[in-house]
Amino acid sequence: SEIQEYERILHEQEKALVTFKSELTLSFDSLLLNSKELLTRQIGTSNKIKELLHNSALNEWVRKGAELHSERKICTFCNNSISDERWKEINDHFDEESKKLGQDIDKYIHLMEEEQRTIQSEQTIDKALFYSNFHAQLDLLRTKISLESQKYNNQIDKLKEQLNARKQQITMIFKLDEPEDHQKALHELFKEYQNICKSQNQYTEKLEQEQKSAKEKLRLHEVFVFCSTIEYSSTLTQIDKLKTNKEDAEKEYDDTEKLIKT
Repeated sequence: SEIQEYERILHEQEKALVTFKSELTLSFDSLLLNSKELLTRQIGTSNKIKELLHNSALNEWVRKGAELHSERKICTFCNNSISDERWKEINDHFDEESKKLGQDIDKYIHLMEEEQRTIQSEQTIDKALFYSNFHAQLDLLRTKISLESQKYNNQIDKLKEQLNARKQQITMIFKLDEPEDHQKALHELFKEYQNICKSQNQYTEKLEQEQKSAKEKLRLHEVFVFCSTIEYSSTLTQIDKLKTNKEDAEKEYDDTEKLIKT
């Protein structure tokens, strides 16, 4: 596995420095605060059509119908004329205060959807920008970011559901069901991504040195394999043993010659 790693390092091409944002900006606190205000904002209940106050589906149906019939005198549903008195009742029911609250709710639902799209785009990690030794880390990080982003977006969905419920029952006050906050986990994962980017850029700066080191280690490994193949160490031991035997034999030879001369 080390051989494969060193060979991979040798084949790495130098990559450009990875740029990354200095911080992750989330709007959950602001969305939560404004949701609470919209859910608890009081509007007048006088001059309201009681039947619509107690039936959110019917109220929404009449509201949409009023928008579609704003330039008409004849109802396209029943084909009867719409009297001025009835228009006054409908306009009083959907007064400026109610319309303003509905518009504010639509505005913040749109901001929430923008936030969800932003979080979705933050998940984009281009592994092609990174050296292969960072790919395993990036795969794991991408999985964790996807999981936490989904949790974050689910909490925003809960806020949207509450705002839509208030919009359908515009005169009712709702208590905010505060969802769990997943900002901390996302910030920690973003820091983890920053650290990988920094390590990647540092690796780029020392790639030449890393390749030189890998080449040396591979060369030494080849030397080791060659030495093992020819049994270099055992051959040296055998040579030393033979050398000792030779020296002993030479000494015995010299001693014998001296004895003969004597």
